[in-house]
Amino acid sequence: MRAVRIARWFRCRLRRGGNPLRRRSDRIEGFAALVAVLLLLIVMPVGAIVGRHETALAARSAAAHRTGTYRTTAVLLADVPVIVGADGTAGYGARLPVPARWQTPTGPRTGRIDATSGLRHGATVPIWVNRTGRVVDPPAGSFQVVSTGVAAGLGVLFGSGVAIALGYAGLRLLLDRRRFAGWEREWRRFGPRGNHRVG
Repeated sequence: MRAVRIARWFRCRLRRGGNPLRRRSDRIEGFAALVAVLLLLIVMPVGAIVGRHETALAARSAAAHRTGTYRTTAVLLADVPVIVGADGTAGYGARLPVPARWQTPTGPRTGRIDATSGLRHGATVPIWVNRTGRVVDPPAGSFQVVSTGVAAGLGVLFGSGVAIALGYAGLRLLLDRRRFAGWEREWRRFGPRGNHRVG
């Protein structure tokens, strides 16, 4: 039912006959509205395709990263400082760099890793390292992969929607200015005659 009303609205906007007060600018505005709606309908599947493509790319990147890395456990060689806020309360949960040791296929290795504030010397922390034993970021999980694709698709939809809306609004503003200028000219032309009283 709503589709029928929308179609009827577009027919009224684009129809040449009918209302004698309709001008060329009104038909242009109706045609621009139709084009804007069609562009939005086209952009929606494009956004879905882009999101699916980005999800596949993120999944392949995570798989490649996972192939060249592995998870191991690091032993802290020092206490992780506890951050004290301005109000004197201890802030646990922050991650700070601290020296640690972990095992690699070529032997033990030491370095600095990020550990949660408040952990003590000797605590163990899971880390990801590459084939040379260097600490690297963990590979993206399923949620991150899907989020990347969704963000890309929504970005396309939002950006395109804003561009289409701004274009339509700019055209309407231009047409309104032309209509107002035309009305002003006609008022100056016919207004004084309309002000004469009929005796």
